[in-house]
Amino acid sequence: MIRISDVDSIVRMVSGDLPGLREVGIVDWDYVEADIGYSAPRDYKNLIDAIGAGVIDDSLCIYGVDRIDRDGNLLELVRLCDDAWEDYRTAGVVLPERYFSGVRLIPFGSAEGNYFYWIATESVSADDWNVVFVDVDLQNWYEYDLMATEFIRRLLTAEIEPPTLAGIFGLKHHKMERFGDEPVDSAS
Repeated sequence: MIRISDVDSIVRMVSGDLPGLREVGIVDWDYVEADIGYSAPRDYKNLIDAIGAGVIDDSLCIYGVDRIDRDGNLLELVRLCDDAWEDYRTAGVVLPERYFSGVRLIPFGSAEGNYFYWIATESVSADDWNVVFVDVDLQNWYEYDLMATEFIRRLLTAEIEPPTLAGIFGLKHHKMERFGDEPVDSAS
């Protein structure tokens, strides 16, 4: 089930009552999904269509799709991560097999060098994918039975705090800067 309330909560946290937060066009999701080979979860698509891709509180990156701006481009990041996983495995880095056997990790966000991935499988609807948080040194993998937007909302409100992010979030209002835009501060 889609948790639109999580999308709405995030939008309120980063935008307050500011009109026109999102002034760019709606994403061509058919193009995106064809490129990554999977449908994207609807809650994530709703969030990106509402606020775009950007950085919240100078720490939390939410990736989206912009064929011009490569900073927060989900498609570029998917390719880079696919290549990196292959490079790590070839170099002998031991990675948890459960995340590489019959599944694909698709990055949708990061904070402080730690990445958040959907655990994508063909047998599970994109709207039911879990999230895995992988710390910057690849030593700790935390799986959450949450949709992407609920995970992001809970991070921002500090309802969940992976050890490498302890104390970073928890404010009521947050500053968001879309990739390529000026900062938007909801407390203003």
